[in-house]
Amino acid sequence: MLSEDDWNAINETLHLLSIPGMHESIREGKDVEFDQRNDWERLALTSY
Repeated sequence: MLSEDDWNAINETLHLLSIPGMHESIREGKDVEFDQRNDWERLALTSY
């Protein structure tokens, strides 16, 4: 049996991994230094 929060987390993960290229993007993001990640987030937020 799972809690509702756990079930929602599983569903969110499955949804994100169903997006083409997302799996690779997540893997690449794990290898990015913290300062670079902050720069990327700032860039991503301003590019929309």
